[in-house]
Amino acid sequence: IPTSTRLSGRLSARLQRQVHFGYAAHMKVKAWAIACGLAVCLLTQTAVAGPLDDGKAAFERRNYVKALLLFRPLAEHGDAKAQHFLGFMYVNGKGVPQNFAEAVKWYRKAAEQGNAGAQNNLGLMYLKGNGVALDYVQAHMWFDLAAAGLSVSETGMRSSAANQRDAAAKHMSSAQIAEAQRLAREWLTAHPRK
Repeated sequence: IPTSTRLSGRLSARLQRQVHFGYAAHMKVKAWAIACGLAVCLLTQTAVAGPLDDGKAAFERRNYVKALLLFRPLAEHGDAKAQHFLGFMYVNGKGVPQNFAEAVKWYRKAAEQGNAGAQNNLGLMYLKGNGVALDYVQAHMWFDLAAAGLSVSETGMRSSAANQRDAAAKHMSSAQIAEAQRLAREWLTAHPRK
């Protein structure tokens, strides 16, 4: 075999080994980069718990635009928790312009479905006359329903609703209090708790 052929064969084998090891190293780096990229994606994504939980997580991160995009379709399809969140966003101007009338609309939709938090917040709207005419009878009724709808484990919220109901009662006659209690009983009859 001529020397040039043996030399080129040796170079070729050596070059092949270098190319092979270079390629293997390249593939290891590429695999490592893909793994790192996947890990970053998984760590930065919200849990796949559903749009309502994702909306809550976005709201807590102060990503109000994303929260709004997640809550609105749910609220429009009747999800009381999403409706309550939308009402809260409108009251506080989070991701939307502050709009008390729009807040009342969403609170009412959730409250009519028995959402105690929304009932409490709707009571506040009537107590302060925000988005609705000031109406102590309606405020008392909604606070009464909220207090009745909150579980024993929610004692803080329950006592808050009862305190707000009592604050409204200070501005009411005994006839108005009786009217508010009658309205609350009628509402409970028409909307039995589950």
